[in-house]
Amino acid sequence: MQFPKASRFSAGAALLGGIILGLAQSGPVFSQARLEPVSMTKMDKDSDVETRIKTLHAQLGITSSQEARWGEVSEVMRDNAREMQEVVEQRRQAGSMTAIDDLKGYEAMADAHSKSLEKLIPAFQKLYDVLSDDQKKKADSVFSESRHRDK
Repeated sequence: MQFPKASRFSAGAALLGGIILGLAQSGPVFSQARLEPVSMTKMDKDSDVETRIKTLHAQLGITSSQEARWGEVSEVMRDNAREMQEVVEQRRQAGSMTAIDDLKGYEAMADAHSKSLEKLIPAFQKLYDVLSDDQKKKADSVFSESRHRDK
């Protein structure tokens, strides 16, 4: 099984990726030992990303004048979730794998995370730029809470 090479990125980028992808990814929950999906139903995935989008929208207090930029962010979140699920599905369909295939699978997941961030960060930056100071503080807090929860 062939997986694309992951681009290299710093530990800081990896941490940021975990935070943002935690909000953006609708993929299933994975076990610590292997990247095997716990839940693979489309309804679960779709409702999960939609719940994350609605929750973040409410947490940030998005105003009507910010909706267009929010729409860009939420669409990237949906696209990223679909793309991540494709990587997960490829892995699931692979069945038994060698140790090398397993490592390449992790590499493909890291690459998908990186590509998701490359799309999400600019969209979120456009939104962040028009948030009020209070909304920015809330966004900073929400992302900080995600980072601490993931430790």
